[in-house]
Amino acid sequence: MTAMTLEFTQSGKKSVNVYDVFLGAVTPVDALTTIGDAWVATGQTRLTTSMQFSAVTIGGDVPVSKSYAVNGGQNNTSASINTCFLVDKNPDAGRRGRVFLAGVGENVIDPDGSIDGPSRDALTVEMNAWLDACTLGGVILRIKRTDLSFDLIESFSCQSLAATQRRRMRR
Repeated sequence: MTAMTLEFTQSGKKSVNVYDVFLGAVTPVDALTTIGDAWVATGQTRLTTSMQFSAVTIGGDVPVSKSYAVNGGQNNTSASINTCFLVDKNPDAGRRGRVFLAGVGENVIDPDGSIDGPSRDALTVEMNAWLDACTLGGVILRIKRTDLSFDLIESFSCQSLAATQRRRMRR
């Protein structure tokens, strides 16, 4: 298993998303650039300007990291860092995983917690573009199972309700 993290900051608070990656013939340093630059061009465009993409890290015997300082592309008021897009990792087999992606704007969440359709659809498109760019660059995103097997992530899809993570408020 090789863990990869995307790291974000908002108002001094940190948010981390964890993925498993298979690099094959790609070096970790090249993978950092592939993953990070692709994220900046795709997923980061759907987050609020107060949500800054700060780093990508690939674990292993000697973890490597690449710093970024890129704000999101949506110029609106951000919800608190514990209010997130809930994005499904849709695998080729087995049970799906999920990502709590902070940086959702208050203007895209209805009073009942629903995320408006155009915002949800746009994030799904950008997350899948990121997945495609990673795959094209030789970085395979996957889900590690409890039995230590792996399922490839075939697509992402944003759920219709905003999600919250209380532990982010305790940091």
